[in-house]
Amino acid sequence: MHKNIFSIVMIILIVSLLVSCSGGHGVVSDDASDTSVYESELPSERPSPSGDTSGVINLPWEIPEDIENPSQGLELAESYSKEFGDCYVVTGIGTCTDEDLVIPSTVNGIPVTEIANNAFYRNNKIKSVYCGNRVTVIGFQAFENCSNLKKVIIPDSVEKICEEAFCWCGLTEVQIGDRVKEMGRAAFQLNDRLKSVKLPYCLTVIPEDAFNGCTSLSEIEFSPNTVKIEKLAFDRAGLKNVKLPASLQTIQLNSFNCPYLMSFEVDEENPYLCSADGVLFSKDMAELIMAPAGRKTDYSVPDGVKIIDTFAFMDFKYEVSLPESVRTISEAAFYTQYQGNITINIKKGLPFIDLFAFSTANGSVTINFEGTKEEWNSIRKSDDWYLPYNGVGNQTTTIKCSDGQLTFNFDWLQQ
Repeated sequence: MHKNIFSIVMIILIVSLLVSCSGGHGVVSDDASDTSVYESELPSERPSPSGDTSGVINLPWEIPEDIENPSQGLELAESYSKEFGDCYVVTGIGTCTDEDLVIPSTVNGIPVTEIANNAFYRNNKIKSVYCGNRVTVIGFQAFENCSNLKKVIIPDSVEKICEEAFCWCGLTEVQIGDRVKEMGRAAFQLNDRLKSVKLPYCLTVIPEDAFNGCTSLSEIEFSPNTVKIEKLAFDRAGLKNVKLPASLQTIQLNSFNCPYLMSFEVDEENPYLCSADGVLFSKDMAELIMAPAGRKTDYSVPDGVKIIDTFAFMDFKYEVSLPESVRTISEAAFYTQYQGNITINIKKGLPFIDLFAFSTANGSVTINFEGTKEEWNSIRKSDDWYLPYNGVGNQTTTIKCSDGQLTFNFDWLQQ
């Protein structure tokens, strides 16, 4: 009899463990305060990424006791979730007057699982937010334009932060739980006093504009599962050095257009990307992806590079020399947003130059070409190769060849 009971107990424990490890949330008991639902600890050796960008990684966690002294009087709406059953969604400030907002874990034993879209939009009284440990979703623009919001603590219960959730706040400190696996566009955009961020372990995709305009952001720690960084994710951030993980596969355009960025460093185990002399390349170094705009010296592209990528030398302020191996200068490869002068040294044999390749806002471009004027003219080019970006602005492009020079002038007001 005792053996049978012991066998049944062991089967139940094994099934529970399998459910937890498969990414399921387990079964929540009728008592929402029961903390025995999640009993697995974080794995001591975390799994390597699969390359999937869908955010399938899950971490088991334990629901702690209800937090002490939660804010009272918040506006709530009844809801239902698969994980918790009957639950509440915070929809607004209600009669609460707290400046340090503490979202409750439960209200009358019923879990609070979500902060609704626009729940605290433009609330200038809130100075800090602590999310309760049943909250799983922070909604669209939930705290956008809360100009006095300085500190946010997001617990491990949260799995999704929606678009613009904390956009344009006064944040100086953010703690993000490791189980966040989905972050919406511009989630933390325009927080110009935020200095450092550690990204969640489960987050595989850094979304478009995520930290765009965070001009004081000088430190970023990526998850070892980061697979993709979308365009403009760190545009105009204050980053000086960027360390990219072995898992990273894709960096979209202008992800790191940071004026003070000095260098990239890529984990040696990364099979897709590498860095050399602080510049970012494809693993085989056939494609130059990005040179940091804050670099203080002239730069010679290594021999063997075939493609200068789009925006590769965006806002680069020093002279660049290209090797004979280069086959393509991509669209807007040397684009400068602000008035400035560009100098590029190019050898003979270049097959193709794309549109807006050498583009400066109301400045000049000087190209020192190793060959003759005839050899320069024989290079296949897009019709708009010498124009400022999208044809807006004035630009003078001078090609200095071995037998003289060619000059191309463009005045957008005369077009």
